[in-house]
Amino acid sequence: MAYDEDVGEFSPPSATNENLTCDFLVAGGGLSGLSAADAAIRRGLNVVVIEKGVYGKEAASGLSAGQFLTGWAKPIDVMITELAQQDMEKGVYGVQAHRRAERRVRAFLRRTVEGCQQLEELDHDYNLRASVQHGACTAAITEADMASLEAAYRFMEKSNLRALMPLADKRRPPFFEILGARQLQRRYGTAEGFYAGGVIDRFGGSFRPRKFLIGLARALRKRGVRFFQHTEAQALDFADHQMTVFCGNGATIGANTLFMANAYARHINGDALERAIFEYDYVVEVELPEGAKTLMAGSVLSDTRDPCFYARRHGRRLYMGYEETAETSPEIMRDVARRTLEEGKRVFPALGSLGDRDIKNAWSGRVYYTLDDYPFVERRHGGRVITFAAPSDHGNSLALRIGQLVGNVVPRSTSQPKNEADERQRRRNAEQLRLFESFPKGLRLRPGRRYQEAAFRDPEPPVVVSPAKTSVRNRSA
Repeated sequence: MAYDEDVGEFSPPSATNENLTCDFLVAGGGLSGLSAADAAIRRGLNVVVIEKGVYGKEAASGLSAGQFLTGWAKPIDVMITELAQQDMEKGVYGVQAHRRAERRVRAFLRRTVEGCQQLEELDHDYNLRASVQHGACTAAITEADMASLEAAYRFMEKSNLRALMPLADKRRPPFFEILGARQLQRRYGTAEGFYAGGVIDRFGGSFRPRKFLIGLARALRKRGVRFFQHTEAQALDFADHQMTVFCGNGATIGANTLFMANAYARHINGDALERAIFEYDYVVEVELPEGAKTLMAGSVLSDTRDPCFYARRHGRRLYMGYEETAETSPEIMRDVARRTLEEGKRVFPALGSLGDRDIKNAWSGRVYYTLDDYPFVERRHGGRVITFAAPSDHGNSLALRIGQLVGNVVPRSTSQPKNEADERQRRRNAEQLRLFESFPKGLRLRPGRRYQEAAFRDPEPPVVVSPAKTSVRNRSA
């Protein structure tokens, strides 16, 4: 297995047989966990972060393709329909249910935009140099896909997301641009007639995920966050009004609040829906030929296929992903890498001279799929245990923003507000986090049989009703 980033290792100790105490325990050292740790340490909490494996090498966040987007894996019209149906089942009917669904989707999208901005802020604040670049293009395969993309971004425009754009010459520029097929071909170097058009999302973009993750962990350790790897949370105990977390290596950790970041939800919370874990081969690195115009106008392109084709550029390095598998091996990875390069040559004619020997790196990441096709947060035991889980393509931006909200909400149970403004901010954070507690749960794994076959090992996988074709895809894990 190879890695995108030539960065130094981050190797915190194991907490084997140790007895630790803290205000806030984060189980999972990915983007959501570190964002929560950052927010909590800024508020003066004593924070411990544990990772069940090797830090930065086994969690999905450290091995993702490095894309972040404003949108979600589900088309906006499908989200509105499903959320309205949820309200109608609770007795809210007609126009009122539809309007409530629209408000929830607007709030959801706003949180993802804030996550995009949070990623850039953390990169700047801690000087991570993770090559955060804005301007992600989603290319439409068909005219129907293009119409769906346009409708999604028109909805975002009506939702006043432009107000979140930074000022330029005392004005807020548009946060998206619609491209015709010829414009996309000319500006992104795609093959003639391959795409029907596309949308550039200026909130979205790309970054170097492993450099970001390891750099942020190092920075937080300097600020006092304690990190431990090879330390897996396995059980909880609430005896004598105290919460104790028991780990597989013999460590016991007393904490006021526990945040189980994404995949950890399956290990320790019996009430959380089961997750499926499997390997996902997706990233291939090549060096672009001299003078290639590929992705010169923007750093990221993905399309509306399922799985999508994904490419991002840093200098002359191009990273591509296209194929997913339920398991991995060196042989499978080599085959996937070859096929991914061939697909890249179809999409980008400038790659036509490249062959198998031009593949510099290829790697797979472990991904955690969930039986829920929406992100959700659960707070149990009086709010002392917080679970976050989402499908693997929930997007790095959303993981960062939810983590930040969790880290900001935790101090409510451990310290008094400094003033009225602080109390108002705490209430706002709690309300925003509550949004993710109310999404439908357990609807399906993800569209497409390949995910069902990977997750369900029974001879006959459960029948899952697929939603309408996904239009906005995110390849991040």
